[in-house]
Amino acid sequence: MKKVLPILFVIALASMSVSFLSADAPDSHCKDLKKTECEKKKGCCWVKGHEQKGKKIHGYCRRCGK
Repeated sequence: MKKVLPILFVIALASMSVSFLSADAPDSHCKDLKKTECEKKKGCCWVKGHEQKGKKIHGYCRRCGK
């Protein structure tokens, strides 16, 4: 019994991590779209390029509530 509990704990952690990774799946319909494609697609918004913590962030398409 003492060996079974750690194994169950590891399995539970692994299944939770898989569910967190798959949470990004709804954004996939906006990912990697160019600006013109993004602006035309319903539910996607273009984020302008900007600087964050001294690093240049290029513009990108993401899911939004439109």
